[in-house]
Order: sequence, then structure tokens, then C-alpha cells
Amino acid sequence: MVRRLSEIRRDYEARKRLGRAIVLARTARGLSASDLASRCGLHYSMLSYAENGVRGLSDASFAAVAHVLAIPEAVLLGLATGHVGATRIGKWFKEAV
Repeated sequence: MVRRLSEIRRDYEARKRLGRAIVLARTARGLSASDLASRCGLHYSMLSYAENGVRGLSDASFAAVAHVLAIPEAVLLGLATGHVGATRIGKWFKEAV
């Protein structure tokens, strides 16, 4: 079962996996970190912290990132918790992009 975002915020390894998933989705969409942050209404440094696993995103910021990247929140959470593998997400992006 996919954990809640609040639980991921307390788990460093899960935050790092979520950050990597955001980077993967962002680059698949051809967006720079600055572009994504701007479209989500986030400061660039906050997005950078999230992508590097330093800090977690708020629920609203996480929802905005998922929306701009056009990827279901559950998929991003699944990547963070290890319930969705990189092979599956790569296939999803090939079909979605």
C-alpha cells in the first residue's frame, strides 16, 4: 500500500526516491527545474531541496508538481515507496509523453 506523503516527509530514503521521480518526470517533459518551480508557484530552492531529498513538499506543492508534470500523485508516491519500479515508470512515460 502506498504510504501517505506525510510519512514520506519523515523518511530520508523515501524523500530521495520521490526527488528522483520528480527529476525523471521533469526531464521527460523537457522542463528545467526553474521552469517547473515557476509553473508550480514554488521557489526554485524549494523544488531543488525536494528533488535532492533534503526537504519534503507540502501536500499542496506536491499536488501542483504532479499536476504540472501530468503524472498521477499515486505514481509519484509509488516510486517514493518502492511500489512502482523504474522500469514501470519508464514505460509509463514513453506511453504518456
